[in-house]
Order: sequence, then structure tokens, then C-alpha cells
Amino acid sequence: MIVIPREYFVTPDLKNVAYNDCPLRFPKMAFNISAPHMYALCLEKLNIQPGNVILDIGSGSGHLTALAGYLTGPGGLVHGLDLFDYIIEFSNQNIKNFLASRPKDAPPIDLSHVHFFKRNCFLPDPEETKYDRIHVGCCCPESRINYLYDLLKPDGILVTPFGDKLIKATKKNGQVTVETLLAVRYSDLTLPSDAEIKDAKKLLDIAKANKIIVPQTVIREQFRNLVDNPIFPDFVFIVEGKKVMAHRLLLKLRSKFFVDYFSRPDAADFLEISDTNCKFHIFTEFLRFIYSDNCMITDENVDQLRFLANRFEILPLLAKVDGKEMPGCTLIDQFEKLVGSEEFSDVSFTVEGTKSIPSHKLILAVRTEYFHRMFNSGLRESQTNNITIFDSTAENFKIVLHFIYTDHCTVTSENCVDLLELANFFQLDRLKAFCEKYWFDNINVSNAAHILSIADRFNAVQLKDFAMEFIFSHIQEVVVTDSFKELDQSVVTSILIRSVQRSK
Repeated sequence: MIVIPREYFVTPDLKNVAYNDCPLRFPKMAFNISAPHMYALCLEKLNIQPGNVILDIGSGSGHLTALAGYLTGPGGLVHGLDLFDYIIEFSNQNIKNFLASRPKDAPPIDLSHVHFFKRNCFLPDPEETKYDRIHVGCCCPESRINYLYDLLKPDGILVTPFGDKLIKATKKNGQVTVETLLAVRYSDLTLPSDAEIKDAKKLLDIAKANKIIVPQTVIREQFRNLVDNPIFPDFVFIVEGKKVMAHRLLLKLRSKFFVDYFSRPDAADFLEISDTNCKFHIFTEFLRFIYSDNCMITDENVDQLRFLANRFEILPLLAKVDGKEMPGCTLIDQFEKLVGSEEFSDVSFTVEGTKSIPSHKLILAVRTEYFHRMFNSGLRESQTNNITIFDSTAENFKIVLHFIYTDHCTVTSENCVDLLELANFFQLDRLKAFCEKYWFDNINVSNAAHILSIADRFNAVQLKDFAMEFIFSHIQEVVVTDSFKELDQSVVTSILIRSVQRSK
């Protein structure tokens, strides 16, 4: 509070008492701010860490919100909530005034990650944000305390007045433990009316429908989890007498040592690591790098990882332990080179009757539930080395394979419908979202009904919701288009049902 003084967060008539250790009433704005010792106690109990995501409910003048922003640093995120525009404006202006007052030679303070919003904390958050720390400046009713607990991330901390006490609630392993800090008296949080809750939920549904969420890439995590995993293991390492299941494809892909080793006619199905300095947990960390480009490097294991990287010719890891990078040698770079390649291939696809596309069972099974089930079903498809693909061109199927191998692809107007159909068939949610995003960016009055029809046909839920909201917003123009007149009756019925639901 020395770094961010209280005087910048009070009205001009209160500046002469800004440093009194007592609550202050802002009569013209109809709210109070707590005494400095209460802010100090709350911040101490919140134990804010750099990078934390913070919620300050009843942020008032914005002082505690700004202090939280200072503690998180610019790598964090701080939200202040209040109920009135003039209070939000007052908070923002206070931070601007404080930053403008700092001497030019003072160490910089970045509060660009501190944001204020006008919203009742008990109304739905459009972003559905979860928080590491929550501070509440008013008394939470008993009927709503669980709502605040639900806003916490795992290991999150909530400090709030509750009844006649100030409490600290900590969430750990899904359970909340409560500690009483001291006796207090605060005014109650304002509860939203049923009508406000209903309107907020309707607006939230509309907001959700007006965006397409593309799932984050998980390809590295998928292969990292393959270390010592019984999905198609065909090789074993023995370290400290313990077996570690592994996969020849990934070993050969990442290391010339293993390419040469497995080409030997006398190559065994196991390799014992006899170096007495090689610990089991360090070797599994070494394998995690081979499988995902990522591993934990510590003072304890760095020398052993360097030894293993040298022995098995894992050059990207050798560069990493030395603080360098090797462009073009990532796992995804090497996967991309395998798309349609016969190198290490153990299965092929027949597309358009005659065209054969080589592929790799391990990558297919790890990346897609569809192929994982196929290769583990015990049926004919699990035994064959050739799979026939119907209803796709070779060009589009290669794009799907490229996505499976890299988690990325290019969606165009020429391939979008076909890729959406294939994404739905092969249960590729991220690829489906890429296609939905393409139509999201290219919708207009003329094609809106056509997009809705496509979304309905291929179970593209996000796109269907968005197309409907677009149609509702442009209903007069859309209903006279040819694409709307060509809609199936079932789709028109779904529009009418959604319209009735929105009007309730």
C-alpha cells in the first residue's frame, strides 16, 4: 500500500483523511471502502501469487483491485466487479491518475491486466472464468456462498464477510475448508432478481452462440501420455530392473541411433539401460521428451539427460539442455514429413477406388478415438493393413491426415463442407471447429440458411447455434433467400422451436 497509495482512490474531499486507519464513506457515490488494516489482512490471507487470476467483488474505488494487480504482475489477470457505471468509471480513472502521478524515474508499474466490469457477481459470466483468488467487499448471503465456491479454481482461496465473520475458504481436491479470521460487520451483497437472472441467462446463451471455440491443441499431451502406455507397445526398456513400454515408430522418428538399431537382424525387443547412474524416473522423463518435445529439466537430472541425449542421438534434447533450439526438428515437424509417406508405414488407405495413401497405425490410434477403436476391435479392420475410405476425394482425405498428424490444416471454401463431413465421421472435434470457424467468418444473408443446413447435417453444434442467431438477427432478409426456401422442414421446425424458447 506504500507503492500504490490510498489517496489516489478516494474522492478529493477525503484526501486529507486518506491515511486514517478506518473505513471511509463516499456519500455521493453511496459506498464505503474498508480500513487499510483490513485490506492488508485480506491480501495476506489471499496470498496472491504472480500470474494468478483474481476476482474483486464490490471493487468500489478500485484500490484493492489495483493492489491485487500489482501482486499478480502483468502475467496475471484481475477483474473488479461493481453494479454501477459511475463506480466503474471512477475506478478506471483512479488507476489512470495514480499511474500518471508516478515520477518518470520510478520503477514502472503495469496495471494493464486490471479490468472493471458492471455486473452482479451472481449473474452468469459470459467467459465462465474461474479464479485463483476471490475477494468480496460485502457480506455474502448463506444461500449464495456455494456459488462463490464454484468460481474458484482448484487450490483457490476466497476471503469474504459471511454473517458476522470474515472467513477464508480454501478449495482443495474438490473440498472447501473454512477458517474464521475475525468478527466483522459489512453490508450485504445485492442479489439479482429472478427477472435479471432470466435476462442474463438469455444474453449469455446469445453470447455463446455468437462465437466459435476452437479447442486448444493437445497433440503433444496425447503422445506424452503414451510413455509406458499399453497402446500398441512394441518395445521395452529395462531401467533399474523395471520395464518401460515404448514404441518403435517414435523412437525411429526421433533418433538415428534407433533407426540403425532396429535395422539390425539381431535387434531384440528390449534394451536394458545398464548405466548405474541412470535412474528410472529420469529415463521416463527422457522418453517424455522423445514423445512430446517437452520434459522437466532440473539440476538433479540435467547431466543424465545430456548423457542420454548424446548416447541415443536425440539432438533436439541436447540443444534444449544447453538452452538452445533446433528449428525444424520438433515432433510436429517430423510428423508432418510422415503424412502420406511410406517411411515406417504399417497401414494404407484406398481412396477413390485406386489411390493408396500410406499411414501409421500408432499415430492414427493416439490421435482419434475412431481409429483407436478400429485397431483394437478384434474385427477384420483391426487385422488388415489396408482400409477403404468412401465418400472422400484423395485430396481432402490427405488434408484430414495432415490434421491428424499435426493438429492443423487450411480450410477453404472449396473443401469446407467435405472436411466438416469427414471431421464429423472421424470424431475430430478440433477439425470440426476449424470448419465452423470458417463459416463463422464468412456468413452472410445469402448463405446463412445454407450454413444452418450444413451444420444440422453434420452435427456442428456451435455453428448451428451461431447460424440460428444470425438468422434471428436478419430474419427479414434471410427468409426471402433461395437457401432459406430450400431448407428441410425439420430445420425450419428447429428454427421455430428455438425462436419460441428465446421469447420466453
